[in-house]
Amino acid sequence: MNENSSISQTFEHILGVKFTWYDNSFFLLMLIISAFIGIYYGFYKKQTTAKDYLLGGKSMTVFPTALSLTANNVSGIALLAIPPDVYSHGIAYWITYVSASVVVFTSYWIFVPVFYSLGKNSTFEYLKLRFDTKTRLLGSGLFLISRLLYLPIVIYIPALALAQATGLNIHLITILVCVVCIFYTSVGGLKAVVYSDALQSTVMIGTLIIAFTLGVIRCGGLGNVWTVSLENDRLNLSSDLDLTKRDSIWAVTIGAFVAWTAFTGINQIYIQKCLALPTKSDVIKVLCIFSFGLILIGSLTNFMGLVMFTEYENCDPVEAGILNKPDQLLPYYIMDLSKQLPGLAGLFVAGIFSAALSTLSASLNSLSCTIYEDFLSKYIPKHTSQQKISTILKIIVVITGVICTTLVLVVEKLGGLLALTNSMEGVTSGSILGLFVAGMLIPKINAKGAFYGCIASMSIMAFVVFGSQFYQNSGYLIDLPLPVSTEGCPSNLKNVTKFDDVLRTSHADIPYIFRIQFYWYGLMGLILCIMFALIISIFTRNYNKEVPRELLSPVILPFISKKREIEMKNHGVYKSLDQTLEFLENERN
Repeated sequence: MNENSSISQTFEHILGVKFTWYDNSFFLLMLIISAFIGIYYGFYKKQTTAKDYLLGGKSMTVFPTALSLTANNVSGIALLAIPPDVYSHGIAYWITYVSASVVVFTSYWIFVPVFYSLGKNSTFEYLKLRFDTKTRLLGSGLFLISRLLYLPIVIYIPALALAQATGLNIHLITILVCVVCIFYTSVGGLKAVVYSDALQSTVMIGTLIIAFTLGVIRCGGLGNVWTVSLENDRLNLSSDLDLTKRDSIWAVTIGAFVAWTAFTGINQIYIQKCLALPTKSDVIKVLCIFSFGLILIGSLTNFMGLVMFTEYENCDPVEAGILNKPDQLLPYYIMDLSKQLPGLAGLFVAGIFSAALSTLSASLNSLSCTIYEDFLSKYIPKHTSQQKISTILKIIVVITGVICTTLVLVVEKLGGLLALTNSMEGVTSGSILGLFVAGMLIPKINAKGAFYGCIASMSIMAFVVFGSQFYQNSGYLIDLPLPVSTEGCPSNLKNVTKFDDVLRTSHADIPYIFRIQFYWYGLMGLILCIMFALIISIFTRNYNKEVPRELLSPVILPFISKKREIEMKNHGVYKSLDQTLEFLENERN
C-alpha cells in the first residue's frame, strides 16, 4: 500500500492530476452494467440446458459475438504492455496483428469446419475421437493449468495500475472485480459473457481512440509522430534470419503466426463462440469483424507507443527517474493527458478493466465446459436432467473463479509467477497445436504417436524455455531497448546513469538455444510434436484404425485417394456423421 501511495503521490506532484469521484465512477458503472447483464440472462432469460449455458442455445448474433472475440484476445496485460514495448523497441510488434488476422481465416478453412460439423462442446473431445481418451486428457489438462496460471495475472496487472494511480487498496480492487465477473459469468452463461464483452470492448476501443487522437493532436499531428519515430529508429524492421533477434520481420510474421494459431485457431474460447452461431455463414461474418477489430486495437496500442515516444522524445520519464520502470509509462501518459481532458484517466482504467473482465469471463465459461466435458461428465449419471447439468456448470465457474481470485491475492508475493505463466505458454502452446494439426492434417499419425510426440515436444520446450528464463532472471540475457534521451529534462530530473552502460552484457557464453526469442517457441513446439509423432506412428502403425473423413480438415481431403475412401467405407468405419461419432465413442471407451 505504501508503494502504491508513493507512486500516486508522484503522479499528483509531477503532473498536477489526481483521480476524482467521476474517474472512479466510470470503472464502477462498467462493473454495475456487467452485473445487470448477468442478472438479465440469469434470471429473466434463464439458461435451462447445458447447450443454452455453454453455447447460448446456438442463437448468438454476429456483431456482439465478434466484439466478444475481439475483447477476449486483447487482455489488460496487452493494453498496458504493448505501448511501452513499442516505445522501447519499435513498431515491429504491430505486424503480429497482421499475422493474427491471417490466422483467423486460416483457422476458418482448416480447423473450424471440423469442430463445427462435430458439434462437440469441448474442442478436446475431438482428440478422444481422433486418438484416445489419454490424449484428450493431456490436451485439456494442459489448457486448464495454463489458464489457471494466466488468469490471476490478467486481473492483477490492471488492478496494480489502478492502485498505483489512485492509492486504492489493490486487494479490495481485485476482490470486487473478480466477484462481479464470477457473478455474471456463473448466472448468465455464454450470453451474459458475450453481451458484457461487447460492452467492454466498446469501452476499450473508445478509450484507445480518444487517447490516441488527443495524443496525436498534442504531438503536432501524425506527420510529426512519424518523423520523430523514423529519426529515432522506431520504425526500423530487421530482416535478419537470426532467431535470437527480438523483433525481426521473420519473428513477427512466421513465429507470431504459429503463436496466434495456438492462441486463437484451436482455442476452446474461440471455437466455443464459433459453435454458438446458428450457421457457418455467420461464422465467416464474425471472423471478418473480429479480424478488423484485432487490427484496429493492435494499431491503436502500437501507435500509442510511438505517440508516447514523440511526447517524451527529449525527456524519458524512466531515465529521468520519474518512473521506476517502463511498465508505468502508459498510466503516467494517460494521467498527463488528463490535464487536457478531465475524466480520461477514469475512462482509461475502465477500458483496461474491460479487457481484463472479458478475458476472465470468457475463460471461466470455457473452463467450466472443459472441466465438465473432459473430467466430470463420465461420472455424471446419464439420466441427469439438463437443468442439473447447467447448475453443475455454474458451480464449476464459481469454484474456478474463487481459485483465480485467491491466486490474484497471492500473486504479488510470488514474483516469478508471471515468468512461470509465460514459460508455460511457451512450453505448451506449440505442443497442443501439434495435437490438432496431427489429427486434422496428417492421417498417418496415430494415438501413441500423438500422445508421446506431445510429451517429447513439451519436455524439450520446457528445457529451452525454463533455461532461457533462468538466464533472464539472472541478468545475463537482456533485450536492450532503443536509445532514449533526457536532454530536455529539468536539471534536477536528469539521470546521470546511462542505461546502456548498466545493462549491456555479453551473450557469448550463453548457449544459442536459450537465446532464441519467445516468438519462435510455438513453431518449435509444433515442429517437435509433429516430428516425434510421425516417427512413433511409423513404428506403431497398426495401433489405429483408418481415420474417418469427418475428423480430417477439408483442406486435406482432396489428397486422400479414392481407393482409401472406398476401403474406409467398406470397413464400416462410417456411414453418416451420427454413426461415425457413435462408432468412435464406443471404440475409444
